[in-house]
Amino acid sequence: MNRFASLLMSLPLAACAAGADPAADLAPAPSSGPAPAAREASFTWHVLGGQADGRRYRLFVPASYDGARPAPLLVMLHGCTQDPDDFARGTRMNEVAGEHGFLVAYPEQTAAGNPQKCWSWYDPAHQARGAGEPDEIARAAREVMASHGVDPARVYVAGVSAGGAMALNVAAAYPELFAAAGSHSGIAYRAAAGVQQALGAMQRGAADTAALGAAVAAAMGGRARPVPVVVFHGG
Repeated sequence: MNRFASLLMSLPLAACAAGADPAADLAPAPSSGPAPAAREASFTWHVLGGQADGRRYRLFVPASYDGARPAPLLVMLHGCTQDPDDFARGTRMNEVAGEHGFLVAYPEQTAAGNPQKCWSWYDPAHQARGAGEPDEIARAAREVMASHGVDPARVYVAGVSAGGAMALNVAAAYPELFAAAGSHSGIAYRAAAGVQQALGAMQRGAADTAALGAAVAAAMGGRARPVPVVVFHGG
């Protein structure tokens, strides 16, 4: 997982996020006045919709962000037994975001949603647009877009394990929102429709990949388009 941050830069994010230094054309501060305070990065908790029972997410905003230039946004989905803080530490994605100037949102799955804090990628209630966890993740992305200067053409979703599977669920359900997706040790979209099928898919893979491809197209409906996906997986 330590290399997840560098691996995910295979997404178009890396080339798009880097830009000219916003301070390059600024004149030196007058010697008679105080030097401008350096902006600091922030990593703060937010609650979806501002509701007491809303899903929480962590948002990293790099020091280089000033709101004047729309920045890319990456939504990161943690694996089972993890939380946003653990995932940020393990992937070091905030360090990469600080270097390249993009925002990172980390939605949280709690033990109340799943005893192991897994995203429910295998549950039909969380595999479609407008409902369940994909809806909340998409709403969190849109909430960040509404409160910050985000380039709507450079919004991405990625995850590891159960988070990698859910990233594909989200990308299939909201192809107009997410420009690309990344899945590390994940599972194909709709490879399971229950816990027992999920265990089988994780052990043996999917039996009918053509059917899964058709399921993606059906989920996208009239919004269907080729969504770039980067996949990392082992034997």
